[in-house]
Amino acid sequence: MAPAAEQERWPDTGPQGHGSHPGEQVHREGDSKKELPGTPFGTLLGKVDGIVFPIGADRMVHLPAEGELFLVIKDYPFYRHDNRGGLFITVAPVDD
Repeated sequence: MAPAAEQERWPDTGPQGHGSHPGEQVHREGDSKKELPGTPFGTLLGKVDGIVFPIGADRMVHLPAEGELFLVIKDYPFYRHDNRGGLFITVAPVDD
């Protein structure tokens, strides 16, 4: 979520995001500038056919539409350059 120098203030998180982290309150005004307002900083998001949806730590997600899947963490788009870390993600079709 932030450069290494900011790790104490913005510790690493998993795909569920920061949740009730104090920074959520500080940045509430800018929430509308992020892909999915109302979800915590750092949440793993998906986007298919222009529809943005939370994935978080869910092990199975049903896509809201057909098409190419894009993944991103919830952050201000203009601050993504300082993010660090990564996730291993497997995408596979599942019979309903």
